[in-house]
Amino acid sequence: MTDLSHLRLDLIGALDVREDGSPGLLHWAHLVPENPAGDYWLFMKPEEPHQIKINFLSFIQALEDEFAKKQEAYNTEFGTKRQSFEKEAAAFQEKLQRGGFLTEQRA
Repeated sequence: MTDLSHLRLDLIGALDVREDGSPGLLHWAHLVPENPAGDYWLFMKPEEPHQIKINFLSFIQALEDEFAKKQEAYNTEFGTKRQSFEKEAAAFQEKLQRGGFLTEQRA
């Protein structure tokens, strides 16, 4: 399953093949966006390929949209934290340059 993220794949599946060569169950899983449970992927219930009722294009688009939303939220949060850190660092640097910290001799 780790290959999903390393290969930048959204979904992977494995198809059982019966002894007569016909398709068996499709075992599949897909990546999931960051979540409170800390899950990285979701295993779907194995099904016969012809019984899977999913619009694959819509499913993948919705999944990609959710990843994009999570990335945007992360970028916003990171940007806010970065700005706060830069302000604090500038204030510290200014205080340091003005001699705003006591030394042993000045104490």
